[in-house]
Amino acid sequence: MKKIMIILSIAIGASVLSGCGNNDDAEKQPTSNAKEAQAEIAPETPKVDHWYSMKDGYEYGYEQAVSQDQANAGQVGSTLMMFKYAGQKDGIYQVYSTDSTTGAMTVAQCSNPCDFMKVMVFFQGEHIKTERLKAQEGMVGWYVMSDAINGKLEQYVGARNGKKVHVWFDEQSGLTSTPI
Repeated sequence: MKKIMIILSIAIGASVLSGCGNNDDAEKQPTSNAKEAQAEIAPETPKVDHWYSMKDGYEYGYEQAVSQDQANAGQVGSTLMMFKYAGQKDGIYQVYSTDSTTGAMTVAQCSNPCDFMKVMVFFQGEHIKTERLKAQEGMVGWYVMSDAINGKLEQYVGARNGKKVHVWFDEQSGLTSTPI
């Protein structure tokens, strides 16, 4: 059972930062007449300067597009993918997500400009897998890293032995914490 959960965690980790699904309707732009009619009905939505949809403490929620299969099954919205910002070290920005079922952690890191992301999966403190992905708009990982690089995320503050710490992930060292 533990082996199945680890394999599931690896699969989740690989897909966590990939594409946001295929929602062709989301890419269609309204015509200018439709925009004018819409403006008369309701005021414009204020513009935001970040990509996350929700902030909950030190966690930031990002939406994936609803796939055609999900839409056909009646799903109209997607669950949020929650990330914490580990910080920036030596020009490398790092974010991570924890799987609530297995406890596996998926860590993404990128430099500025973010052309390629390094995605690492850790389970019970042990490095399991590393992949490198082309960073492209439309990927949840691209949006998260854009917010991190542009200073839109607050660095996670955890606690270890009653003291506040920042965390960082490394393939050799695993999870490390630094007192604040």
